Amino acid sequence: MSETIELPQQGNPFLLSAQAGKNSVWRYLATIILIVATVFFIGLVMVMIYFVMGGTLDVTKMPPTASFLINMSIFPAGLAALWAGITFLHRRRFISLITPRAAIAWRSLFLSALIWFVLSALGDVVMAVFFTPGNYKFSFQLDNFLIFALLSIILIPIQSSTEELVFRGYLMQGFSLLAKRPWIPLVLSSAIFASLHSSNPEVASYGLGIMLLYYFSMGFLLGWITLQTAGLEAALGIHAANNIYASLFVTFPSSALQTPALFTMTAFNPVLSLIIFYISAVIYLYLFRALSQKTQP
Repeated sequence: MSETIELPQQGNPFLLSAQAGKNSVWRYLATIILIVATVFFIGLVMVMIYFVMGGTLDVTKMPPTASFLINMSIFPAGLAALWAGITFLHRRRFISLITPRAAIAWRSLFLSALIWFVLSALGDVVMAVFFTPGNYKFSFQLDNFLIFALLSIILIPIQSSTEELVFRGYLMQGFSLLAKRPWIPLVLSSAIFASLHSSNPEVASYGLGIMLLYYFSMGFLLGWITLQTAGLEAALGIHAANNIYASLFVTFPSSALQTPALFTMTAFNPVLSLIIFYISAVIYLYLFRALSQKTQP
């Protein structure tokens, strides 16, 4: 494993991967349209199938399991569309969206996921004990939890990986063709990532400004660690761990992931959660760097 915290002087190897293959603007536009159209079509088909089976067309009134499956179904379709665009339009290796190296650094991915998962749990413990005692209710239901645990472990890594491959892989690499300074594609991809989450139910409940700041900050952390390691593996680990944790362990009112988690917050404080996120991000960057160096073969 070859992580580094300093960007190479000649350019970031991860961003330089975008220079391979064919990169005219129309190919990017066509790939993005293909992804959006595929996701929309599959989502519509899944909703109609559920309706024909006797369900409702109102997504907000669907049972959690049905809503979760419909929401998750669009991501394998989006991933397939991205693969088709990279393979047939850009004529690039799909792995170039993940790493410029010969193989994926799985050790980085799992180490990153473990660190973020532990920090997420510690953050909730700190809030439950010191800041919001009594705010966490044990809501464990064995039958529902086991079903969702299986679905989450299978589907959420596909969902989170699709988002990473699109935003930190495809878009951030693509923007680097227009701007040679790496912070520009980092900021642009993070802003788009945040804006596309603006329709999440958390935004309506807790405010556009604070939630967009959270989504932008998360996107920035994911993009930053991608640039620092010149690979997408660490970001893939963070995103999967974050969403699996939110699905199975702690949920809150109006969360985009309405699942039978072990604990449910009776009230969600977005400002406190954002502060905890920033502290966790700093600790994560330190631990990931230190542990990556120790575990290098």
